[in-house]
Amino acid sequence: MAYNRYITGILPDQNYRFILGSLTDVALEVGHVLNASVPITALLGETMLAAFFLAGHNEKARRTVVGIDMQCNGPARKILAFSSSDGIVRSFCSSPETIWDGDIYRGKKDGLFTVNRFVEDSRKVYSSSVEMHDLPLEKNVEEYLGRSDQKLGFIRMESTIERDILLDVSGFSFEALPGASVEDSERVLEMIRNTGPSEMVHGLLSDGDGERRVFSSSLSSVKILKTGTFEYRCDCSKEKIEKVLLAMGRQSIEDLVAEKGHVEVFCEFCRKRYEFQPSEIYNLFNSED
Repeated sequence: MAYNRYITGILPDQNYRFILGSLTDVALEVGHVLNASVPITALLGETMLAAFFLAGHNEKARRTVVGIDMQCNGPARKILAFSSSDGIVRSFCSSPETIWDGDIYRGKKDGLFTVNRFVEDSRKVYSSSVEMHDLPLEKNVEEYLGRSDQKLGFIRMESTIERDILLDVSGFSFEALPGASVEDSERVLEMIRNTGPSEMVHGLLSDGDGERRVFSSSLSSVKILKTGTFEYRCDCSKEKIEKVLLAMGRQSIEDLVAEKGHVEVFCEFCRKRYEFQPSEIYNLFNSED
C-alpha cells in the first residue's frame, strides 16, 4: 500500500531525533507530469525525500525550504528537488525518459552534490557543495551532513520496483542531538541494521501499535512530535516568469519576439506553459523604465 505521510519525533533516552516518511504517491505524480521512466521516478522520489530530511532537521524550528542540485555524470545528467519542512515537494530531471541497468543510484553516478537552504523570513540562501560519489544517495547525504553541517546522521532510503511498476519510496533519517554518546549511536545503528526503511516507515504509519513494534526491540522510549502529509506543489507563476524575462534583458526578449512572434516559457517542474504576446512584452519592459 502506498503512503504519502511523514512522522517526526525524538528518542529521548538516546538523544536522537528522527524523520520517517513515504512519498510514493507524490513520486508517481511527479513522474507522470515529467513523463519520466520508472527508474527516474524512483530517483526523483528519493531525492525529494532527502531534501525533506534536510529541511526537517532545522534546529531553529522555522519553516525551511531545501533544494538539492545534483550535477550527475550518470544518465540522469541533472536532478533538482525541493522540499519544505512541512512536506511541500517538487522535482525535475533533465533526462526524464532515460533508463539504465542496475541499482537506482546508478542513474546519478558521481558528480557534484549541492544543497541550498532557504529559511522563512530571511532573504539569505545558504549554499554548500560536496563531491558526489557513485554510491546510494543516502550515503551522499550522510557525507554532506558530516562535512558541511558537522552532524552525525544515519539515513536510509528504499525504492521498491516490481514488473516495471514503482510500488514504494520510503526512508528514514536519524540525527544525533547534543549529548548523544557513542553507546546511543550504537543502539540506533543496531535498530537500523535490523529494520529496513519500508518495514520501519510503514510499521509506524500503518496503525497505532506500529510505534511499539518498530522501536521496542532496541530503544526504550519515543516521542512523536509531528505527523503530516507530503504534497506535490509547484510555486511557479506568471509574475515569477516575468522576473526571469526582465533578468534576460530587453534585447534578448525582443529578439525572441522578432523570431517567433511571441515568447513561450515552460516551467521545468510542472510543465505549465506561459505565453507572452508582443504587447505584453512591450508593457513589461516599459513599466520598468
